[in-house]
Amino acid sequence: MLKYNEPIIFKIQKYYLGNILDENNEELIAEIENNLKKEGLKLLIKAIWNLNDLDSVLNFIKYLKKNYDGKHTISVTDAECRWMPDKKGVMGLNYNFQVVIDDKNDFIIEKNIVNDPSDHHQLIHMIERVKMKLSQHPNFYTADNGYYTLPTLEYLFQNNIKAIIPDRNQSSQMKRKNKDQKYNKVNFKYNWTNDTFTCPQGKTLEHQKDRRIKKELHKVYSTNECKTCKSLKECTKSPKREIIQSAHPLKEKMRQDFHSDYGRQIYKKRLHTGEIFFARLQTRNFPGIRRKTIKNAQSELTLHSIAHNIKIIHKHIKQQ
Repeated sequence: MLKYNEPIIFKIQKYYLGNILDENNEELIAEIENNLKKEGLKLLIKAIWNLNDLDSVLNFIKYLKKNYDGKHTISVTDAECRWMPDKKGVMGLNYNFQVVIDDKNDFIIEKNIVNDPSDHHQLIHMIERVKMKLSQHPNFYTADNGYYTLPTLEYLFQNNIKAIIPDRNQSSQMKRKNKDQKYNKVNFKYNWTNDTFTCPQGKTLEHQKDRRIKKELHKVYSTNECKTCKSLKECTKSPKREIIQSAHPLKEKMRQDFHSDYGRQIYKKRLHTGEIFFARLQTRNFPGIRRKTIKNAQSELTLHSIAHNIKIIHKHIKQQ
């Protein structure tokens, strides 16, 4: 801790307002500039330029502290946004916006802005918002793997809401990069009729035992034929290949629904409906949400949603 005879505020003022650097404030200024970034220095200068602004600066710092997650840098201009990837996968200070679109007309039914980088906790909230708006649930919901959590599955079951959501393995199966890796788990085909997996070499992996992983029961599938397989070293570093899958009944039911004929047909619609809004934003050169604070960002998303729905209405009018 540095000690000075002259009040620190005056030593800081000498430099930042008069550009006076001497042996009495040199060490202090060096410490400040080593620890404060550009926006922090702006706040400091605002506070010392007019001491009447000191309280407002301190209150703003308290606001920043309230919104700080303790891990990442925080935006001084918009403390409510968070570090997360945008639609192009570029990390930055962004908001996560959610939309619910009907698969018949492509209308946006509901939308919301959140600063949670993950989608894990968003589906229940969005379903509740849709129910309030429509006074009923749609016949089906579809969502991608980002919304797949056990609390979400429990909520759907308890409220008798039908939904199709792929687990991580099912989601990975739809990605080309995983299909190109011959011995990736996604290339082990599951057989619902006899509860087995078939490996890329055509060998059958049967349910051998159960194993608890992080307090959750999992099924372990394997085969003794791995010992004589010429591709063993390509497939695994272990003496034999094991496929592990959750044994939770709700997860098994969702997997079964996803692989059913109607489940596949319904989820195919999501590949079109679920991304159409974001795709159209890209064709309109949408730069992303520009307004700051969740409240203002929500207003901006509302305007984009209204514009989207008007275009859909215009499209249907032209087709009549």
